[in-house]
Amino acid sequence: MSARRRKLIRMRSIRRLQNKQKGIRNMSNELIREFIGKEVHIVTVDNAEYRGRLVACEDNWIKIEEKRNTRLINADVITAISYKTLNL
Repeated sequence: MSARRRKLIRMRSIRRLQNKQKGIRNMSNELIREFIGKEVHIVTVDNAEYRGRLVACEDNWIKIEEKRNTRLINADVITAISYKTLNL
């Protein structure tokens, strides 16, 4: 694991503990469930971007289907979600 990746993980853990002490909660599964069936654009803590259709949200994991694969993303690392409705 690279030094940059370890630093990001350490910073994320520290931020999560600080937020917990302040009473700040992570993104709610109920909010995420509103996006099921929609084309979403997800940005994570390390600025990774994912685009695909949101299929499911269980416990603290969300499942998106991209063009050629399916991806599971931990909701704790999500910083932003945007969406557009699908024309079915």
